[in-house]
Parts: sequence; structure tokens; C-alpha cells
Amino acid sequence: MTIHQAKGLEFPIVFMVDLVSGRFPSAGRRDPIPLPDALVKDVTSGGDFHRQEERRLFYVGMTRAKEDVYLTSSQDIGGKRARKPSLFVSEALDLGASELRLAQSDPLASVTRHRRAREPEKPKSPTAGAEPEARELSLSFRQVDDYLTCPLKYRYAHILGVPVRPHHALVYGNAVHQAIRIYNMNRSAGHATTLAALHEMFRSHWISEGFLTRQHEELRLQEGLEALRAFHTFEEAEGVVPTYVERRFSLLEGDVRLVGAFDRIDLLEDGGRLIDYKTGSPLSEEDADARATDSRNSPSTPSPISACSATYRGESNCGS
Repeated sequence: MTIHQAKGLEFPIVFMVDLVSGRFPSAGRRDPIPLPDALVKDVTSGGDFHRQEERRLFYVGMTRAKEDVYLTSSQDIGGKRARKPSLFVSEALDLGASELRLAQSDPLASVTRHRRAREPEKPKSPTAGAEPEARELSLSFRQVDDYLTCPLKYRYAHILGVPVRPHHALVYGNAVHQAIRIYNMNRSAGHATTLAALHEMFRSHWISEGFLTRQHEELRLQEGLEALRAFHTFEEAEGVVPTYVERRFSLLEGDVRLVGAFDRIDLLEDGGRLIDYKTGSPLSEEDADARATDSRNSPSTPSPISACSATYRGESNCGS
């Protein structure tokens, strides 16, 4: 994941990769429309503002680790010149750039490693008289839905891996979903999350791609902030602590495996509750209930990115 996506999370071990000069920190780009200092928040005295921002981001990445953090770099990332480690590495280790010692591998081992990475795996010859080994097909709801919509779409997206330009609905839904995910994880761990922090999580996962106009993007951004405000108010008032967040599941029948994840699971005194967040905007409670029922009963219903409704109403809106 990106460092922006890791904000608010913690892991036992963290690997920070591609710490190469010119990449992290990246080459500073001058803003085509410079802002007056009076309009810029957190103006620092002296130094490169771009570099200071990236240094803060580097610190965020390092502090995601509970036990160990690995800082990795490489001299050869393509191109004619050898690259130097990021200056942030020497700063983090409190060493001068000339004091860093690079690990040298055996040339023959390097050749062997690269050869294995490029050689396709040879299929095993079946034993005489033995039946061919059955291949398990793993499918997610999105893959099934894409196949029912158009088999060629399934082939392009999930077999050939053809990249698709981000749609504004997916950008919006993903940003809201990530903010809610981190909120629920914090709550499950016993940590409080303020509305300001929730909004900051949302903004950190926002991507300015796929929107029709700048005004359209700003409208969707404000809708997301209002949706999260309603979500935060509801969750803080209800006070239920999630038992599981992003709990993955796997169902196997024959040689087909269905995989997915529950956005949230609550284990209550009178049973359990499954919650799936949506970014739709139902006009009424009846509309929301009808959509939830249709989503459960119709496997071909298009599934938006899981997130919170703009008119958040709790479990009846999610279909528990």
C-alpha cells in the first residue's frame, strides 16, 4: 500500500521500498500558480517546503511499525547512472551519506536470481495414467458481476489486467470506504477517532481523477464530508464496537472458490450483524430497504464500492 493509505494503521513489521534519491524525496515541482504566503497554512521558515512535506510522509511510514522497519534502496532502477539512497535514510539512521554501507551480492547469485525471475515456470509432465490435476477457480463478487455483464469485460479486467481509467463514483466510494475502515479499526482497538481525523482520512485517500469538472469534484468532496459527518454522529451515539473489520471469507464448492470480505461484523448479545456500506443516495427509507433487498437477492446487481450512504441510516440502509 502507499504511505497515504497506511495512515492511522500499525503493523508488526514495515518494509519501506524504493528509497532512492530523486524518487523519495521526489524531484520538487514548482506550483504553476504560486500562492501568497498569507494564504498558505503551515508555512515553514526557510528550507524546501516540498522536501519538508515528504520528510513528514517518510516519518509517517516509519512510525507504522510496532517492532521492526526495513528501509530498502537500490543502485540500479534502470537508466545509465547508479542511484544513491534517499537522504531520508541517512537522516533516520543519524549517519552521513558517505557513512552508509551498501550490501554487495555475489555477481553469479545476481545473474541466477534475475534469470529465475524471467524464466516462465515449466508445466509438470503428468504421470502416465494419472488424471490431470483439477485447477481451482477463485472468484470475487466483482469478477462474477463483470462476467455476467460482459464476458469480454471479465477477460480484459481480470485475466489480461487491462487498466481502466478511474470513474468518479469509484474514487468517491473508495475514499469514503477507506475512511470508514480506519475508523472501525481504531474503534475496534479501543482508540477514539474525531470527526476532524475522519475527514482527514477521507481527504488523504481522495484522487482528483475521473470527475467531469472541477465543480463536480468539489460537489462530490463536500457530499463525502457530509456523509462521514452523519456516519460519525450515528456511530458515536450507537456506541457499538465492531468485532471484526474487513473480515475475509472463502467458500469452496467443487473446484470453484468464492472469496470476499465483510465490511464489518458485530457480535451482539442477541446474535450477529453483518454490515455492508454503500455510497448510494436513496431518496427514502423504502428506497433504501428495496435496494438492500435487491442487492441480497439478485447476484447480477451491479455492486458499487462499499462505503457509507450519503444519507446514512445505520443497519437498515446497509441490509443486516
